[in-house]
Amino acid sequence: MSEPNPEKGTFTAKSSLRPVPPAVREIAECLKTLERSLSNAYHVLEQLTVGARPDCLDLAERKLLHEWRVQLELRRERLSELEEQWRARQGLSPRS
Repeated sequence: MSEPNPEKGTFTAKSSLRPVPPAVREIAECLKTLERSLSNAYHVLEQLTVGARPDCLDLAERKLLHEWRVQLELRRERLSELEEQWRARQGLSPRS
């Protein structure tokens, strides 16, 4: 919604800020922390699977780490979807 500004001939946005309950803030922070943790773990697995020298890990180890990396990426995507849906349900703005 917007309100007219007669001096400038423009509209200014109405403030729709409302207090966010502490539990909602806590859950939002936990989701953000979880996303960061998964992202960090993904980058470590990426270093191990992409940057590892062949003589450091055997084929089975590299394959297992690669599988974990792929699974972790899927979990990160699912977490992002969950957070987006949750924020919408709470009436919060989407995370950028």
